[in-house]
Amino acid sequence: MQKFVLFIYAFCCSVSIAFAQQEQQRIWTLTECIDYALEQNIQIQKHTLSNEILAEQLLQAKAARLPSLNASASQQFSSSKTYVPSTDIFDNYVGSSGTSLGLQSSLTLFNGFKIENIIKYRSLLAQNGQYFLEYTKDNIRLQVLHAYISVLFAHEQVNNARIRIESTQELLKETETRVQLGAVSRLDYLQVKSQLASEKSTLTNAENNYTIAVLQLQQIMQLPQEQTLTIKQDYDIDSFLTFSEVSVSKLYQNSIQTKPIVKHALLQEEASMLSQKIARAEYLPQLSLRGSLSTSYNNSFYDLEFGNQIQNRITPSLGISLSIPIYANRSVTTNVKIAEIQTKSAQLETLDTKNTLLKAIEQAYADYTSAFKQYEAATEEYEAIEEAYQLATEKFNIGLLDPTQYFIQQTQATIAQNTMLQAKFSVVLYTKIVDYYAGIPISL
Repeated sequence: MQKFVLFIYAFCCSVSIAFAQQEQQRIWTLTECIDYALEQNIQIQKHTLSNEILAEQLLQAKAARLPSLNASASQQFSSSKTYVPSTDIFDNYVGSSGTSLGLQSSLTLFNGFKIENIIKYRSLLAQNGQYFLEYTKDNIRLQVLHAYISVLFAHEQVNNARIRIESTQELLKETETRVQLGAVSRLDYLQVKSQLASEKSTLTNAENNYTIAVLQLQQIMQLPQEQTLTIKQDYDIDSFLTFSEVSVSKLYQNSIQTKPIVKHALLQEEASMLSQKIARAEYLPQLSLRGSLSTSYNNSFYDLEFGNQIQNRITPSLGISLSIPIYANRSVTTNVKIAEIQTKSAQLETLDTKNTLLKAIEQAYADYTSAFKQYEAATEEYEAIEEAYQLATEKFNIGLLDPTQYFIQQTQATIAQNTMLQAKFSVVLYTKIVDYYAGIPISL
Protein backbone atom coordinates (compact mmCIF):
# COMPACT_ATOMS: atom_id res chain seq x y z
CA MET A 1 0.00 0.00 0.00
CA GLN A 2 2.82 2.38 0.87
CA LYS A 3 4.52 1.68 -2.47
CA PHE A 4 1.28 2.41 -4.30
CA VAL A 5 0.90 5.76 -2.53
CA LEU A 6 4.51 6.68 -3.35
CA PHE A 7 3.90 5.73 -6.98
CA ILE A 8 0.82 7.97 -7.19
CA TYR A 9 2.71 10.84 -5.54
CA ALA A 10 5.64 10.49 -7.96
CA PHE A 11 3.30 10.33 -10.92
CA CYS A 12 1.46 13.51 -9.88
CA CYS A 13 4.75 15.33 -9.35
CA SER A 14 6.05 14.30 -12.77
CA VAL A 15 2.82 15.45 -14.42
CA SER A 16 2.99 18.80 -12.62
CA ILE A 17 6.63 19.30 -13.60
CA ALA A 18 5.92 18.36 -17.21
CA PHE A 19 2.99 20.76 -17.33
CA ALA A 20 5.09 23.57 -15.84
CA GLN A 21 7.87 22.93 -18.34
CA GLN A 22 5.36 22.94 -21.17
CA GLU A 23 4.01 26.30 -20.01
CA GLN A 24 7.52 27.72 -19.73
CA GLN A 25 8.42 26.52 -23.24
CA ARG A 26 5.24 27.85 -24.79
CA ILE A 27 5.69 30.28 -27.67
CA TRP A 28 2.92 32.88 -27.66
CA THR A 29 1.51 34.23 -30.90
CA LEU A 30 -0.24 37.58 -31.04
CA THR A 31 -3.63 35.89 -31.34
CA GLU A 32 -2.93 33.73 -28.28
CA CYS A 33 -1.86 36.77 -26.27
CA ILE A 34 -5.05 38.61 -27.25
CA ASP A 35 -7.27 35.63 -26.41
CA TYR A 36 -5.60 35.19 -23.02
CA ALA A 37 -5.93 38.91 -22.23
CA LEU A 38 -9.63 38.84 -23.12
CA GLU A 39 -10.18 35.87 -20.81
CA GLN A 40 -8.29 37.36 -17.86
CA ASN A 41 -9.21 41.04 -18.07
CA ILE A 42 -11.16 42.14 -14.99
CA GLN A 43 -13.02 44.94 -16.77
CA ILE A 44 -14.34 42.48 -19.34
CA GLN A 45 -15.48 40.13 -16.59
CA LYS A 46 -17.25 43.01 -14.82
CA HIS A 47 -18.97 44.10 -18.04
CA THR A 48 -20.06 40.49 -18.61
CA LEU A 49 -21.67 40.40 -15.16
CA SER A 50 -23.34 43.76 -15.85
CA ASN A 51 -24.80 42.31 -19.05
CA GLU A 52 -26.21 39.40 -17.06
CA ILE A 53 -27.97 41.92 -14.82
CA LEU A 54 -29.37 43.68 -17.89
CA ALA A 55 -30.66 40.34 -19.20
CA GLU A 56 -32.45 39.68 -15.91
CA GLN A 57 -33.97 43.16 -15.97
CA LEU A 58 -35.27 42.47 -19.48
CA LEU A 59 -36.95 39.25 -18.29
CA GLN A 60 -38.50 41.18 -15.42
CA ALA A 61 -39.85 43.81 -17.82
CA LYS A 62 -41.44 41.12 -20.01
CA ALA A 63 -43.02 39.50 -16.97
CA ALA A 64 -44.94 42.74 -16.27
CA ARG A 65 -47.35 41.78 -19.09
CA LEU A 66 -48.55 38.81 -17.04
CA PRO A 67 -51.11 38.99 -14.22
CA SER A 68 -49.85 39.02 -10.66
CA LEU A 69 -51.07 36.44 -8.14
CA ASN A 70 -50.79 36.63 -4.36
CA ALA A 71 -52.07 34.40 -1.58
CA SER A 72 -52.94 35.54 1.91
CA ALA A 73 -53.83 33.93 5.21
CA SER A 74 -54.56 35.42 8.62
CA GLN A 75 -55.55 34.21 12.04
CA GLN A 76 -57.30 36.45 14.58
CA PHE A 77 -57.93 35.98 18.30
CA SER A 78 -60.19 38.27 20.32
CA SER A 79 -62.17 38.36 23.55
CA SER A 80 -64.94 40.61 24.87
CA LYS A 81 -67.51 40.75 27.64
CA THR A 82 -70.96 39.48 26.85
CA TYR A 83 -73.99 41.71 27.57
CA VAL A 84 -76.83 40.03 29.48
CA PRO A 85 -80.10 41.94 28.89
CA SER A 86 -81.93 40.31 31.80
CA THR A 87 -79.47 41.65 34.29
CA ASP A 88 -78.40 44.67 32.26
CA ILE A 89 -74.76 43.93 32.96
CA PHE A 90 -71.73 42.66 31.02
CA ASP A 91 -70.77 39.14 31.89
CA ASN A 92 -67.31 37.57 31.82
CA TYR A 93 -64.95 37.71 28.83
CA VAL A 94 -65.73 35.30 26.03
CA GLY A 95 -62.98 34.42 23.55
CA SER A 96 -63.34 33.92 19.79
CA SER A 97 -61.05 33.17 16.90
CA GLY A 98 -61.21 33.39 13.13
CA THR A 99 -59.27 32.37 10.06
CA SER A 100 -59.23 34.13 6.69
CA LEU A 101 -57.81 32.79 3.40
CA GLY A 102 -57.60 34.55 0.06
CA LEU A 103 -56.13 34.85 -3.44
CA GLN A 104 -55.65 38.22 -5.17
CA SER A 105 -54.73 38.87 -8.80
CA SER A 106 -54.37 41.96 -10.94
CA LEU A 107 -53.63 42.62 -14.57
CA THR A 108 -52.77 45.95 -16.20
CA LEU A 109 -54.99 46.41 -19.26
CA PHE A 110 -53.70 49.81 -20.30
CA ASN A 111 -51.09 52.23 -18.95
CA GLY A 112 -50.16 54.28 -21.98
CA PHE A 113 -48.09 51.45 -23.53
CA LYS A 114 -45.62 51.90 -20.69
CA ILE A 115 -45.00 48.18 -20.26
CA GLU A 116 -44.24 47.61 -23.95
CA ASN A 117 -41.93 50.62 -24.08
CA ILE A 118 -40.11 49.48 -20.95
CA ILE A 119 -39.56 46.08 -22.60
CA LYS A 120 -38.13 47.79 -25.69
CA TYR A 121 -36.01 50.03 -23.46
CA ARG A 122 -34.58 47.11 -21.50
CA SER A 123 -33.95 45.20 -24.73
CA LEU A 124 -31.93 48.14 -26.08
CA LEU A 125 -29.93 48.37 -22.86
CA ALA A 126 -29.14 44.65 -23.08
CA GLN A 127 -27.91 45.03 -26.67
CA ASN A 128 -26.01 48.15 -25.67
CA GLY A 129 -24.24 46.24 -22.94
CA GLN A 130 -22.98 43.75 -25.50
CA TYR A 131 -21.71 46.54 -27.76
CA PHE A 132 -19.88 48.20 -24.87
CA LEU A 133 -18.35 44.83 -23.99
CA GLU A 134 -17.10 44.46 -27.57
CA TYR A 135 -15.74 48.02 -27.46
CA THR A 136 -13.78 47.13 -24.32
CA LYS A 137 -12.44 44.00 -26.03
CA ASP A 138 -11.32 46.07 -29.02
CA ASN A 139 -9.35 48.35 -26.70
CA ILE A 140 -7.66 45.33 -25.11
CA ARG A 141 -6.80 43.95 -28.55
CA LEU A 142 -5.15 47.24 -29.56
CA GLN A 143 -3.24 47.44 -26.29
CA VAL A 144 -1.92 43.90 -26.72
CA LEU A 145 -0.98 44.65 -30.34
CA HIS A 146 1.04 47.72 -29.33
CA ALA A 147 2.79 45.90 -26.48
CA TYR A 148 3.47 42.80 -28.60
CA ILE A 149 5.13 44.79 -31.38
CA SER A 150 7.16 46.66 -28.74
CA VAL A 151 8.49 43.30 -27.55
CA LEU A 152 9.38 42.32 -31.13
CA PHE A 153 11.25 45.59 -31.60
CA ALA A 154 13.06 45.29 -28.26
CA HIS A 155 14.07 41.71 -29.06
CA GLU A 156 15.46 42.79 -32.43
CA GLN A 157 17.53 45.48 -30.71
CA VAL A 158 18.96 42.87 -28.33
CA ASN A 159 19.94 40.63 -31.25
CA ASN A 160 21.62 43.50 -33.08
CA ALA A 161 23.52 44.53 -29.96
CA ARG A 162 24.82 40.96 -29.56
CA ILE A 163 25.91 40.85 -33.19
CA ARG A 164 27.83 44.11 -32.71
CA ILE A 165 29.54 42.68 -29.63
CA GLU A 166 30.55 39.51 -31.48
CA SER A 167 32.00 41.61 -34.28
CA THR A 168 33.91 43.85 -31.87
CA GLN A 169 35.20 40.82 -29.94
CA GLU A 170 36.65 39.42 -33.15
CA LEU A 171 38.12 42.83 -33.89
CA LEU A 172 39.66 42.95 -30.40
CA LYS A 173 41.35 39.58 -30.96
CA GLU A 174 42.73 40.73 -34.31
CA THR A 175 43.93 44.01 -32.79
CA GLU A 176 45.65 42.16 -29.95
CA THR A 177 47.48 40.00 -32.47
CA ARG A 178 48.52 43.05 -34.46
CA VAL A 179 49.79 44.74 -31.26
CA GLN A 180 51.98 41.71 -30.57
CA LEU A 181 53.32 41.94 -34.11
CA GLY A 182 53.93 45.67 -33.69
CA ALA A 183 51.55 46.58 -36.51
CA VAL A 184 49.40 48.88 -34.30
CA SER A 185 49.91 50.64 -30.99
CA ARG A 186 48.53 49.53 -27.65
CA LEU A 187 46.45 52.71 -27.67
CA ASP A 188 44.51 51.32 -30.64
CA TYR A 189 43.95 48.10 -28.71
CA LEU A 190 42.63 49.99 -25.70
CA GLN A 191 40.26 52.00 -27.88
CA VAL A 192 38.81 48.77 -29.31
CA LYS A 193 38.51 47.36 -25.79
CA SER A 194 36.74 50.52 -24.65
CA GLN A 195 34.34 50.23 -27.56
CA LEU A 196 33.58 46.64 -26.58
CA ALA A 197 32.73 47.77 -23.03
CA SER A 198 30.47 50.46 -24.46
CA GLU A 199 28.66 47.93 -26.63
CA LYS A 200 28.18 45.62 -23.65
CA SER A 201 26.56 48.53 -21.86
CA THR A 202 24.34 49.06 -24.91
CA LEU A 203 23.38 45.37 -24.78
CA THR A 204 22.50 45.68 -21.10
CA ASN A 205 20.22 48.63 -21.86
CA ALA A 206 18.64 46.72 -24.74
CA GLU A 207 18.01 43.71 -22.50
CA ASN A 208 16.46 45.97 -19.86
CA ASN A 209 14.20 47.50 -22.49
CA TYR A 210 13.21 44.01 -23.61
CA THR A 211 12.44 42.97 -20.03
CA ILE A 212 10.29 46.06 -19.52
CA ALA A 213 8.46 45.48 -22.82
CA VAL A 214 7.71 41.87 -21.85
CA LEU A 215 6.56 42.99 -18.41
CA GLN A 216 4.19 45.54 -19.91
CA LEU A 217 2.74 42.88 -22.20
CA GLN A 218 2.30 40.52 -19.25
CA GLN A 219 0.54 43.24 -17.28
CA ILE A 220 -1.90 43.90 -20.10
CA MET A 221 -2.51 40.17 -20.46
CA GLN A 222 -2.66 39.83 -16.65
CA LEU A 223 -0.25 36.92 -16.95
CA PRO A 224 1.55 36.13 -13.65
CA GLN A 225 5.11 37.43 -13.66
CA GLU A 226 6.46 34.10 -12.41
CA GLN A 227 5.28 32.55 -15.67
CA THR A 228 7.76 32.96 -18.51
CA LEU A 229 6.41 34.79 -21.56
CA THR A 230 8.17 34.02 -24.83
CA ILE A 231 6.56 35.39 -27.96
CA LYS A 232 6.87 34.16 -31.50
CA GLN A 233 9.71 35.91 -33.37
CA ASP A 234 9.75 34.40 -36.86
CA TYR A 235 7.13 36.66 -38.43
CA ASP A 236 7.43 37.73 -42.04
CA ILE A 237 7.69 41.41 -41.14
CA ASP A 238 8.71 42.37 -44.69
CA SER A 239 5.25 41.34 -45.91
CA PHE A 240 3.82 44.39 -44.11
CA LEU A 241 6.24 46.85 -45.70
CA THR A 242 4.22 47.46 -48.88
CA PHE A 243 2.28 50.71 -48.81
CA SER A 244 -1.39 50.53 -49.79
CA GLU A 245 -3.39 53.65 -50.57
CA VAL A 246 -6.48 53.68 -48.38
CA SER A 247 -9.42 56.08 -48.42
CA VAL A 248 -10.01 57.69 -45.04
CA SER A 249 -13.64 58.20 -46.04
CA LYS A 250 -14.09 54.47 -46.69
CA LEU A 251 -12.40 53.61 -43.40
CA TYR A 252 -14.74 55.99 -41.60
CA GLN A 253 -17.87 54.67 -43.32
CA ASN A 254 -16.86 51.10 -42.55
CA SER A 255 -16.21 51.98 -38.90
CA ILE A 256 -19.53 53.80 -38.59
CA GLN A 257 -21.28 50.61 -39.71
CA THR A 258 -19.23 48.07 -37.75
CA LYS A 259 -17.50 49.54 -34.70
CA PRO A 260 -19.30 48.70 -31.43
CA ILE A 261 -18.68 52.13 -29.88
CA VAL A 262 -20.79 53.78 -32.60
CA LYS A 263 -23.55 51.19 -32.25
CA HIS A 264 -23.42 51.75 -28.50
CA ALA A 265 -23.94 55.51 -28.94
CA LEU A 266 -26.78 55.04 -31.45
CA LEU A 267 -28.62 52.58 -29.22
CA GLN A 268 -28.15 54.89 -26.25
CA GLU A 269 -29.81 57.64 -28.27
CA GLU A 270 -32.68 55.34 -29.24
CA ALA A 271 -33.10 54.24 -25.62
CA SER A 272 -33.31 57.85 -24.47
CA MET A 273 -36.17 58.43 -26.94
CA LEU A 274 -38.01 55.48 -25.46
CA SER A 275 -37.50 56.92 -21.99
CA GLN A 276 -39.50 59.95 -23.14
CA LYS A 277 -42.43 57.72 -24.11
CA ILE A 278 -42.18 55.93 -20.78
CA ALA A 279 -42.27 59.24 -18.92
CA ARG A 280 -45.22 60.59 -20.96
CA ALA A 281 -47.25 57.46 -20.21
CA GLU A 282 -47.80 58.85 -16.70
CA TYR A 283 -50.05 61.53 -18.24
CA LEU A 284 -52.53 58.86 -19.39
CA PRO A 285 -55.16 56.93 -17.38
CA GLN A 286 -54.35 53.45 -16.16
CA LEU A 287 -56.89 50.64 -16.46
CA SER A 288 -56.48 47.48 -14.40
CA LEU A 289 -58.42 44.26 -13.94
CA ARG A 290 -58.53 42.96 -10.40
CA GLY A 291 -59.93 39.76 -8.98
CA SER A 292 -59.94 37.94 -5.66
CA LEU A 293 -61.18 34.78 -4.00
CA SER A 294 -61.58 34.67 -0.22
CA THR A 295 -63.09 32.55 2.53
CA SER A 296 -63.09 32.52 6.33
CA TYR A 297 -63.84 30.59 9.50
CA ASN A 298 -65.12 31.86 12.87
CA ASN A 299 -65.57 29.71 15.96
CA SER A 300 -68.56 31.79 17.00
CA PHE A 301 -70.64 29.64 14.68
CA TYR A 302 -70.63 26.62 16.97
CA ASP A 303 -72.86 24.58 14.75
CA LEU A 304 -70.57 24.86 11.69
CA GLU A 305 -67.26 23.05 11.50
CA PHE A 306 -64.06 24.53 10.03
CA GLY A 307 -64.23 22.69 6.70
CA ASN A 308 -67.90 23.46 6.29
CA GLN A 309 -67.36 27.18 6.84
CA ILE A 310 -64.33 27.38 4.55
CA GLN A 311 -66.21 25.64 1.76
CA ASN A 312 -69.46 27.56 2.05
CA ARG A 313 -68.11 31.05 2.75
CA ILE A 314 -66.06 31.34 -0.48
CA THR A 315 -66.46 34.85 -1.88
CA PRO A 316 -65.24 35.56 -5.46
CA SER A 317 -64.92 39.11 -6.75
CA LEU A 318 -63.95 40.72 -10.04
CA GLY A 319 -63.57 44.37 -10.86
CA ILE A 320 -62.03 47.00 -13.05
CA SER A 321 -60.23 50.01 -11.69
CA LEU A 322 -59.45 53.21 -13.54
CA SER A 323 -56.85 55.65 -12.30
CA ILE A 324 -56.83 59.11 -13.87
CA PRO A 325 -53.84 61.35 -13.09
CA ILE A 326 -54.84 64.93 -12.35
CA TYR A 327 -51.97 66.54 -10.50
CA ALA A 328 -48.79 64.92 -9.17
CA ASN A 329 -46.82 67.90 -7.91
CA ARG A 330 -45.19 68.31 -11.36
CA SER A 331 -43.31 65.01 -10.98
CA VAL A 332 -44.51 63.69 -14.36
CA THR A 333 -43.68 66.93 -16.18
CA THR A 334 -40.24 66.98 -14.59
CA ASN A 335 -39.56 63.39 -15.64
CA VAL A 336 -40.62 64.18 -19.21
CA LYS A 337 -38.37 67.27 -19.35
CA ILE A 338 -35.43 65.31 -17.96
CA ALA A 339 -35.98 62.56 -20.55
CA GLU A 340 -36.01 65.16 -23.34
CA ILE A 341 -32.77 66.69 -22.06
CA GLN A 342 -31.18 63.24 -21.83
CA THR A 343 -32.18 62.57 -25.44
CA LYS A 344 -30.45 65.76 -26.58
CA SER A 345 -27.41 64.77 -24.53
CA ALA A 346 -27.40 61.29 -26.14
CA GLN A 347 -27.58 62.86 -29.60
CA LEU A 348 -24.58 65.04 -28.78
CA GLU A 349 -22.78 61.99 -27.41
CA THR A 350 -23.40 60.16 -30.70
CA LEU A 351 -22.06 63.10 -32.68
CA ASP A 352 -19.04 63.34 -30.39
CA THR A 353 -18.39 59.61 -30.74
CA LYS A 354 -18.44 59.85 -34.53
CA ASN A 355 -16.16 62.90 -34.49
CA THR A 356 -13.74 61.17 -32.13
CA LEU A 357 -13.75 58.10 -34.36
CA LEU A 358 -13.05 60.21 -37.44
CA LYS A 359 -10.15 61.94 -35.69
CA ALA A 360 -8.74 58.57 -34.62
CA ILE A 361 -8.94 57.25 -38.19
CA GLU A 362 -7.37 60.38 -39.63
CA GLN A 363 -4.58 60.21 -37.08
CA ALA A 364 -4.04 56.49 -37.70
CA TYR A 365 -3.80 57.02 -41.45
CA ALA A 366 -1.46 59.99 -40.97
CA ASP A 367 0.74 57.84 -38.73
CA TYR A 368 0.53 55.05 -41.31
CA THR A 369 1.74 57.21 -44.20
CA SER A 370 4.32 58.97 -42.03
CA ALA A 371 5.72 55.64 -40.81
CA PHE A 372 6.23 54.46 -44.39
CA LYS A 373 8.01 57.67 -45.34
CA GLN A 374 10.20 57.46 -42.27
CA TYR A 375 10.97 53.83 -43.00
CA GLU A 376 11.94 54.55 -46.59
CA ALA A 377 14.18 57.43 -45.52
CA ALA A 378 15.68 55.46 -42.62
CA THR A 379 16.33 52.45 -44.86
CA GLU A 380 18.07 54.58 -47.46
CA GLU A 381 20.18 56.26 -44.78
CA TYR A 382 21.04 52.94 -43.12
CA GLU A 383 22.09 51.31 -46.39
CA ALA A 384 24.40 54.23 -47.18
CA ILE A 385 25.90 54.36 -43.69
CA GLU A 386 26.25 50.58 -43.53
CA GLU A 387 28.15 50.59 -46.82
CA ALA A 388 30.41 53.33 -45.48
CA TYR A 389 30.89 51.29 -42.32
CA GLN A 390 31.93 48.22 -44.33
CA LEU A 391 34.47 50.31 -46.24
CA ALA A 392 35.72 51.73 -42.95
CA THR A 393 36.11 48.19 -41.61
CA GLU A 394 38.24 47.20 -44.60
CA LYS A 395 40.44 50.30 -44.17
CA PHE A 396 40.78 49.69 -40.45
CA ASN A 397 41.82 46.08 -41.01
CA ILE A 398 44.71 47.14 -43.24
CA GLY A 399 45.72 50.04 -41.00
CA LEU A 400 44.45 52.90 -43.18
CA LEU A 401 41.93 54.13 -40.62
CA ASP A 402 42.48 54.88 -36.94
CA PRO A 403 40.13 53.38 -34.29
CA THR A 404 38.50 56.72 -33.47
CA GLN A 405 37.29 57.27 -37.02
CA TYR A 406 36.33 53.65 -37.36
CA PHE A 407 34.16 53.61 -34.25
CA ILE A 408 32.49 56.86 -35.30
CA GLN A 409 31.40 55.02 -38.45
CA GLN A 410 30.29 52.03 -36.38
CA THR A 411 28.25 54.20 -33.99
CA GLN A 412 26.58 55.94 -36.90
CA ALA A 413 25.71 52.56 -38.42
CA THR A 414 24.25 51.35 -35.11
CA ILE A 415 22.14 54.49 -34.72
CA ALA A 416 20.95 54.26 -38.33
CA GLN A 417 20.07 50.60 -37.88
CA ASN A 418 18.04 51.27 -34.72
CA THR A 419 16.24 54.16 -36.42
CA MET A 420 15.42 51.93 -39.37
CA LEU A 421 14.16 49.15 -37.10
CA GLN A 422 11.98 51.54 -35.13
CA ALA A 423 10.46 52.88 -38.34
CA LYS A 424 10.02 49.32 -39.59
CA PHE A 425 8.02 48.17 -36.58
CA SER A 426 6.07 51.44 -36.59
CA VAL A 427 4.96 50.53 -40.10
CA VAL A 428 3.77 47.15 -38.84
CA LEU A 429 1.90 48.72 -35.93
CA TYR A 430 0.10 51.39 -37.92
CA THR A 431 -0.65 48.96 -40.75
CA LYS A 432 -2.50 46.74 -38.28
CA ILE A 433 -4.32 49.74 -36.78
CA VAL A 434 -5.50 50.81 -40.24
CA ASP A 435 -6.55 47.20 -40.88
CA TYR A 436 -8.56 47.33 -37.66
CA TYR A 437 -10.54 50.35 -38.90
CA ALA A 438 -11.01 48.54 -42.21
CA GLY A 439 -12.67 45.67 -40.34
CA ILE A 440 -9.76 43.22 -40.63
CA PRO A 441 -9.15 41.15 -37.46
CA ILE A 442 -5.94 41.96 -35.58
CA SER A 443 -3.28 39.32 -36.23
CA LEU A 444 0.25 38.91 -37.55
